[in-house]
Amino acid sequence: MPTVDLATTIVPNDHRIWKLFPGEGYKFERQIDDRRVAFLDVRGLDRLPENSRDWRRDRLENIASLDRWRRQVAATGIRTDRRVSAADKRTATYVDGLLNVARKGDFLAVPSQGADAKINIYELVSRPGSVSRIEARDRRADHIFLGRRVRWLGAIPKRNLKYEVIELLQTPVAFFDLGDAGRDTIYEAILGNYVYEGEYVATYRVAKEDYNSRDNRIVSTWMEFVDLASSGEQFAAALKATQSNAIPTILDRSNLDEALRSDLSININSPGDIVMAAKRLAPLIGLALFQLAANGVPYNEAIEAETQLTILGGAVDNCTAQIDASVRSIIEAMGAPRWIEACEVAQSASQNAELSTDANLE
Repeated sequence: MPTVDLATTIVPNDHRIWKLFPGEGYKFERQIDDRRVAFLDVRGLDRLPENSRDWRRDRLENIASLDRWRRQVAATGIRTDRRVSAADKRTATYVDGLLNVARKGDFLAVPSQGADAKINIYELVSRPGSVSRIEARDRRADHIFLGRRVRWLGAIPKRNLKYEVIELLQTPVAFFDLGDAGRDTIYEAILGNYVYEGEYVATYRVAKEDYNSRDNRIVSTWMEFVDLASSGEQFAAALKATQSNAIPTILDRSNLDEALRSDLSININSPGDIVMAAKRLAPLIGLALFQLAANGVPYNEAIEAETQLTILGGAVDNCTAQIDASVRSIIEAMGAPRWIEACEVAQSASQNAELSTDANLE
């Protein structure tokens, strides 16, 4: 029985992407990446109880205040009276956000310096309150910092983000929730294929250096086939409307409702990508069909195929069973001769246009 790993992540609806600034002058960017621990530039937190969820707010604010005051004295040589300021309270909020509020599975966007720099994306892999203690060098001395364990997911060039998102990421504010700013771009770049709040997104890669009109026709045929095949009754009607097994002819006989067509975002820079997005399962069904068809899986095996998805955080999988049933129903409705034709279209797109996805046939 063939299994298709769709390389698709189901993202929980309450998933958050946080911006973490790696210290003045981006001084901790390398250490965060090397140590795989995300931390803020606040010293003295190790004097608080081991479980950060047991910290009293007034003690946390006092630690932030004392750290700020000591640095001020070291820089100026002037010992002033110390009190907890509004800035100290904000610092305490940032620390609490990273250590106690951000959930396992949330993403961190950590900017780097320079106009041509990148944004590193990390996933939090430890639970809130599970704090890691590290020594990190700041100038000529080592200091103790507390943070959360992370996994590096990838990097996004700044130029790929909208200006307003770059502005948010470059502010020196230490830690905050980005909300929906840049969410689609980050998910597409880091996850490729994903499900979030009822949106289903699949990314196809085009590796061909000289992408031409013939390649575009082949790829467009596959994309339209995916939308039609996953449409249910309209697909059945198109199959009945012709005796031909050829996929282009079946498409010509169809009358697909515009509301059932996926949104396509096309970036053919040789190489480039095509992002297929819809409020229904079509893009993910297409990923499964493409792997089966491009690899020439025989009809009797293809109808038994199963799929796998990745679950992030506390997401609920309402997709896999529906995708498996849809793939089986589509291939059975086509029958062996038309399935062979679909395989030829996918293989042509794969071999001639060098179309691929991150999904894998196992």
